[in-house]
Amino acid sequence: MDLESIEQKCLGFLMQASNPLVPFENLVRHLREDESCAEFSEQDLLEFLGKHELFRVFETPGIREFPEATRKLSASGLPVGVHVILCTRIPSQRAVTEMIQGQLGVMTEALCAALAEVREMGDAEAENQLLDALSRAEKLKQMTEGLLRETK
Repeated sequence: MDLESIEQKCLGFLMQASNPLVPFENLVRHLREDESCAEFSEQDLLEFLGKHELFRVFETPGIREFPEATRKLSASGLPVGVHVILCTRIPSQRAVTEMIQGQLGVMTEALCAALAEVREMGDAEAENQLLDALSRAEKLKQMTEGLLRETK
């Protein structure tokens, strides 16, 4: 296994990936396309990347023990399995918090629109559920605002 060549191919691939968190299997597939890097075991590559200062390897906790939960996470769009990211592409706590706040804003707008609809329909049970969801969203928003103040 030519580690220097593999390292360079990994760096190039991870730098240009549109999503910085790359599934390990995509990285393996990319490396296997190159004849100079085709000879390696996935386990050796995983160990190499895990010990390297330029890369971080993430694995979904419980992926082997709870396959049903893993399928549900995957179906909801959350990354599951083993992923690799360049250390230079790991977002800061502030960036992650701002992204969460943006998503909370979108969710709150959708909940408010749904609330207006159920009020028009006179569905008191759905209205209570939506008010509860809006209350939880507001608490999350306040928590993230606290995190942003801490990262200044």
